[in-house]
Amino acid sequence: METKKPEWLKISLEELENIVVELAKQGMPSEKIGLILRDQHGIPKTKIYGKRISQIIEEKLNIKKQDNLQNIKRKIERIKAHLAKNSQDKKVKKCLQNQETKSIKLERYNKKRMKNAGGN
Repeated sequence: METKKPEWLKISLEELENIVVELAKQGMPSEKIGLILRDQHGIPKTKIYGKRISQIIEEKLNIKKQDNLQNIKRKIERIKAHLAKNSQDKKVKKCLQNQETKSIKLERYNKKRMKNAGGN
């Protein structure tokens, strides 16, 4: 479902794809690429052009990422480092439990998805 491109937006689809590919090559996740496009380039959404950022990355670089799982694992490592210094921080202990649960659920989901994709 393609929404109408605003008249004030002067960037073409090819230019947008080039920017996304360059940022992806630098190792940025799609969430951060979206923020950079919004803040620095004035592009409110890539959906205006009919493609998501992850679709552009998959098409141009032939990379299929599991960014969400990687981001959650990085967050868990940061929380553990914080807890090593601040062992009495109860809010962060609860946050760690929530993030670990989220990680387990996402891993389970990805396994099911990969299993179903291989069977078809």
